[in-house]
Amino acid sequence: MDEQSYKNLDQAKHYLALKAYLEKFDEIVIPVCIKLEYEISQFSFEEKKMFLNEYNILHSGLDEIIKKSFYLLNQAVYFTAGETETRAW
Repeated sequence: MDEQSYKNLDQAKHYLALKAYLEKFDEIVIPVCIKLEYEISQFSFEEKKMFLNEYNILHSGLDEIIKKSFYLLNQAVYFTAGETETRAW
């Protein structure tokens, strides 16, 4: 998906048509702009937050794919934290 469509999902006719079609089958579609995902991957955590705020996005497309994958696979995530690391299981 191009940047302009990603910024204006409510006006992206191909995305809206696909989403409407898939909803009939209780399926989901996750919009992703690869160019933006690449740019986000190059940022520090603080830069990423600022960038996502500029685009009015809560999560990156990759984060959304991961979250939806866990949901669709009916997987739970548990976090453990130590002095030097945090893990998700």
